[in-house]
Amino acid sequence: MTPDTFIQNFDLLAEAPGGLPKLRELILQLAVRGKLVPQKEGEIHHEGPAFAKATAGKHEEHEGGKGKKKAVDGPYAIPWGWRWLHLPDIGRIVGGGTPRSSNPAFFAEEGIPWLTPADLYGYSSKYISRGRRDLSEEGLRNSSAQLLPKGAVLFSSRAPIGYVAIAAEPLATNQGFKSVVPHDMAMSEFIYWYLKSAGDEIDRNASGTTFREISGKGMSKVLVPLPPLPEQKRIVAKVEELMKRCDELEARQTERNESRTALTASCLHAVTTAPRKTAAPHIDRALQNFPIIIDTPESVAELRKTILQLAVQGRLVPQKKMNREGHEEHEAEGGREKASKKNANGLQIPFGWRSVQLGALGKILGGGTPSKMRADLWCGDLPWVSPKDMKVPHLDDSADHVSTKALSESAVRLIPSRSLLVVVRGMILAHTFPAAINAVDVTINQDMKALVPHDPTVMDFLLLACRGHAERILSLVERSSHGTCKLNTDKLFGLSIGLPPLAEQKRIVARVDELMSLCDELEAKLTQSREDADTLAAAVVHHLCNGRAVGMQERMS
Repeated sequence: MTPDTFIQNFDLLAEAPGGLPKLRELILQLAVRGKLVPQKEGEIHHEGPAFAKATAGKHEEHEGGKGKKKAVDGPYAIPWGWRWLHLPDIGRIVGGGTPRSSNPAFFAEEGIPWLTPADLYGYSSKYISRGRRDLSEEGLRNSSAQLLPKGAVLFSSRAPIGYVAIAAEPLATNQGFKSVVPHDMAMSEFIYWYLKSAGDEIDRNASGTTFREISGKGMSKVLVPLPPLPEQKRIVAKVEELMKRCDELEARQTERNESRTALTASCLHAVTTAPRKTAAPHIDRALQNFPIIIDTPESVAELRKTILQLAVQGRLVPQKKMNREGHEEHEAEGGREKASKKNANGLQIPFGWRSVQLGALGKILGGGTPSKMRADLWCGDLPWVSPKDMKVPHLDDSADHVSTKALSESAVRLIPSRSLLVVVRGMILAHTFPAAINAVDVTINQDMKALVPHDPTVMDFLLLACRGHAERILSLVERSSHGTCKLNTDKLFGLSIGLPPLAEQKRIVARVDELMSLCDELEAKLTQSREDADTLAAAVVHHLCNGRAVGMQERMS
């Protein structure tokens, strides 16, 4: 793949999952491998002043005869005419220092600019003139800090490793830097971009336990693939052109994502605020736009949340008129919408629904943990459900099991199938309210409660209600000073919800299942689309990084 082909695939790579960070990394990897710009034939016949100065005194004997430079093997192939050189071959490695902070005479309001790695945190410009503090002349003399010339390449060597900048003016640094003063200042920008590309690799070769640090000796082992100076300049120009394009793509992506987020929120808001009688048609119209505006996992999650909220508000399916005997007749059409009413919690209850407390719908049971010292209590096949198992809405098994003996010799109770299981204690309550229906008889631990229903026919809607009222329930969560999350049983099961007639419950549950299937399809398409883009991007990256370098050795032979 040629540089031109890479440019043609630029936007595609940017759209892959995590595409822009990968693209910026790829630009640098291609640049230092000689694959970003084509070489020019005239430049490989002479090395020019940059090479002469960079490699002065480095001539050694090899098969080509005396006076030739000995080839250094690098980690990957580079174009003909380039050289692998150790960092000290192309520049002087300079550390820094800090004068005693207890002596105010060592610092100045406007003195010698002095940088620490913290000054480069979040710093995106290539050049830097000064940091937060300045040294006095006396402070510079009384520390190991050295005055670095304009053009020195600053590299943070600890806390953390890998920040890079170029000195725009003479300045000094603290001991958290191993800076490079090039033998030829014209090479500063190429060295800057190379160290940007090599930061992670240098970090991997660092040492230290409390904090990692790369020593001067470690930096002296860093190999640099050095092209002739004219090519360095072309590479730097192309890198900066493509990095600017990345910035523009990122800005457009941010604007597009913000617009789509606003459109999604507007669409969902229109659905949730529509009159109850016309909410269902609004949803059907909105669904036509969902495949277009729902384009992220976050927006799918928001759609799921909205569906559940609409369901428990009675807005998801059209209500039917009730006759005097309490039976449904035909679809409610025309006329003024019958007024809803508020329950004890201030929740709007649709006409024909009744307000009930969760705890009034069944018997509340707790759980426990059999003694871990009793192996005979843990050798059965009776599921013992704990919060870690509460990842699906319908449970038929668990990670741990107990024997039937545990029912009589511990605090464990048998929870019959088709009960409502909820978590009442644990850090999981910091962000979600897990609820599930058990398809088989189970036991539960002490961090959970079960509601054994008086009428099992309401269970599907009851589970849906717990999910739709999750925000209300999470507002009841109490946090201890140690950060433990807990739901008070009386508050939880004293919560009132709206319960529709059974026939309407079934229609609501069926509609939720249908819409959740749509969400599953949207999510699957998003996942597949991202995987396809990632696969294609990976193939392009592999081809670009592992193909032959853009060079002319073949054309000259």
